[in-house]
Amino acid sequence: IPRTDLRLSSIVYKEGEIQPTAIAAISAQAVYTEEAILLRLSWHDPTESKTAPFDAVSFALLADRHLKWHVGSLRSWPSSKEGPTLDLSYWAASQPTAREAVVKDAAVLETGQEQGHPLESQASYLDGEWMVVMKRPLHPEMADGVHLEPGKPIFIGFMVWDGGNEEQGRRRANSNWVNFVLRSTSLGRTADSPGTRR
Repeated sequence: IPRTDLRLSSIVYKEGEIQPTAIAAISAQAVYTEEAILLRLSWHDPTESKTAPFDAVSFALLADRHLKWHVGSLRSWPSSKEGPTLDLSYWAASQPTAREAVVKDAAVLETGQEQGHPLESQASYLDGEWMVVMKRPLHPEMADGVHLEPGKPIFIGFMVWDGGNEEQGRRRANSNWVNFVLRSTSLGRTADSPGTRR
């Protein structure tokens, strides 16, 4: 399955200095069926944190490509309480399953203020590396959820929280927005992004 490696960074400031985040990169692989997409995410983390502050990962989908300029960078999202919503699929080491919701802030999933829709998921931590698999419907039940169509490009972005580094809320490692498209190839039904390794 093709793999995309993405660098992560943060711009959260405290007393005039950027608060460092611990996770520098994430790898993503995706396959899909007629009904759902499976994303396998992996990243290096020196500690396994299952209690608050806990390890977590999320991917955000943005279907309207013009909204990218309104949303801005994931590093600065949300820029205000009135900011735009994003379709987030969110997994936390403290929870039994992943969840999806359209929200204005990832913190509402982190704190449980928004329960969202449960997603099938599996996770493992071995030798300093997390591997998380989430299964998301191509056509979610949520009214404002992003619908995934083969051949139609959208934007996807990733956020990772390292609980061992006391990362919560906006203190997280973020990827850039990248193009994401479902394709049928000789390898099967896969998803491509810039930087994909085959």
